[in-house]
Amino acid sequence: MTHRTLGRTAASTMEALDPPATVEPLQPAFTSRPGPVCRSGEGVFQIDTNGNQSRHSNLQIYYQNAGGMNSVIEDYLVASSDECFDIIALTETWLGDSTLSVQAFGANYDVFRTDRSSRNSLKATGGGVLVAIHRRLKAQLIDDTLGVCVEQVWVRIKLAGYALFLCVVYLPPDRTRDSTLIDSHTESLERISA
Repeated sequence: MTHRTLGRTAASTMEALDPPATVEPLQPAFTSRPGPVCRSGEGVFQIDTNGNQSRHSNLQIYYQNAGGMNSVIEDYLVASSDECFDIIALTETWLGDSTLSVQAFGANYDVFRTDRSSRNSLKATGGGVLVAIHRRLKAQLIDDTLGVCVEQVWVRIKLAGYALFLCVVYLPPDRTRDSTLIDSHTESLERISA
């Protein structure tokens, strides 16, 4: 699988298809708008699906450490209404039961999320992960009972001829050396890939 990356979120194993695109500055009125913005290089990358010429030949994926969505939930709704991205992955959403996913992504995305809880964290607030998949893609939540102590969500996305497995995971800074947390995530990865 070949990847084209923009911004600083590229993994070292990704291979560039083209030179990095120019990042266009946002209009001044939107400089503080959170969430996915079309043509923004920060956190944006494409997956070229091996030359497949179907409508899914290039998935537009956006990643962001949100640092809290509750106070700006309407801004995420406006940003996602552009529908520039097939997949939106967010960490540190800080969402809870009182916030509906449709408040941030409208009706055009299926949203799969794991909010922080006493099962996956020692803290009561913060954390949380989500992945929003545009409804033109077929996505399914993978129930991972092994990873209940980890703030992660696994999704299977059916594409032409194969499936893409996607995990969004948040490892809090105070738990990066927590062997139980790392082992649980690793076990869930092994279980999903088996």
